[in-house]
Amino acid sequence: MKRNFIGPLLVCAATLALFLGGCSGDDKGNEAASGGGAADKNAPAIDETDKWNAYVSLSNELHKDFLEAYNAYLEAFGSDETFRIPDDEKGQKLAGEFRRVASHVSNMKKPLEEVARVSTAEPQNDLDKAATALEASLSPMLEAMLTMREYLQNKEYIDDNYAKAAELHKTFMTNSAGFEAALPPFTDQIDAMEPVMREKSMKEMREQGQKIRPEMLSVLMAGEKILVYLDEKGLNAENFHSLNIDEFRPLYSAMGEAIKKLEEVATDEQAEAESLHMGSLKDYISVAKETRTQAAAMIENVLEKKNPHSTWGSGTPEKYSKSFDLLISRYNSYIN
Repeated sequence: MKRNFIGPLLVCAATLALFLGGCSGDDKGNEAASGGGAADKNAPAIDETDKWNAYVSLSNELHKDFLEAYNAYLEAFGSDETFRIPDDEKGQKLAGEFRRVASHVSNMKKPLEEVARVSTAEPQNDLDKAATALEASLSPMLEAMLTMREYLQNKEYIDDNYAKAAELHKTFMTNSAGFEAALPPFTDQIDAMEPVMREKSMKEMREQGQKIRPEMLSVLMAGEKILVYLDEKGLNAENFHSLNIDEFRPLYSAMGEAIKKLEEVATDEQAEAESLHMGSLKDYISVAKETRTQAAAMIENVLEKKNPHSTWGSGTPEKYSKSFDLLISRYNSYIN
């Protein structure tokens, strides 16, 4: 059966999932299972936040590298069960592109292992079931992809005339149908659960007396509202001069207020109380300000009828999206 090429499921950075902190015990996610897959009776139970952060990690790795590598694989070696030998100039070029874009997909192995560990823990919800189904097809497919890349890199096809490649392709395609069926439900469940998990995390962090982490999340939520607005209006570098400033400015101002509140609570004493690294916190605030600056530049471009030099020029929706993407990355690495 011929497989489909998968387009980017995350159209804008606002839909990137966030790691959440403050809801679960210290480091219990790394200790909740013993070797051989047997549960450690003395280990803390896996809770909702442990599961969520595992799913977020997998989701973000999928959209960071894997989907591009998946499409490059199909383009190079065929989207049906018959392996297409890359024995001409075009085939070699496509195979080389696959090796290039697949160079970092090994980063998904650890998130997949974590999903396998936590997704079957009770109680189960629809997201757990979707994650279990996705992992079941994705794990063997990822292993086949990584092995294929190494096989091509080492030119092992000289020894067996692509016999091993054909077997790897068979494994890949056998699991790709399950992957394509399981990915949309998983992504839909992540999108549906994220607002709920954010509110839960915010509430519990405040109940624990934390001040900095909730305000970090508030900054992200304010920045996301800007991106959602731009996306809903269909604005991009070609048409953003139609931006309604009266609608946009309150969103811009709200992000400024959120950053101000974060700066007010981000003292050395409070960072120490929450076991946070002050240098990383200052970096996060700096990225947040730069993101908001892109919103300010957009307003200026509209009011003064300025045209950026490129799609990614200062003050375009694309540039804002890229800056906000970096802010999410900083948040995730900091919280996780």
